[in-house]
Amino acid sequence: MSHPSPTPTIILTKIELARTLRVSGRKIELSMRDDPNFPVIRWNRSVRFDLAEVVRYLKSQTTLADRRQGNREQSGREETAR
Repeated sequence: MSHPSPTPTIILTKIELARTLRVSGRKIELSMRDDPNFPVIRWNRSVRFDLAEVVRYLKSQTTLADRRQGNREQSGREETAR
């Protein structure tokens, strides 16, 4: 009887995360500074990122942004209809 092996956790440095996401290291720094919910692993002076958590977070932010945009478009239509 074999058990399925869990998906390995991929832990990245800031530079590795930036390369993986194809953004600058500065973008990662700004995200950490500006959003307390940005997923970070702090270990003494080291900062690392769980790739799966970051991707999940980014997808949730995209969903929120899409909803906000949809709400703005909807309210704009209602204003025009009046």
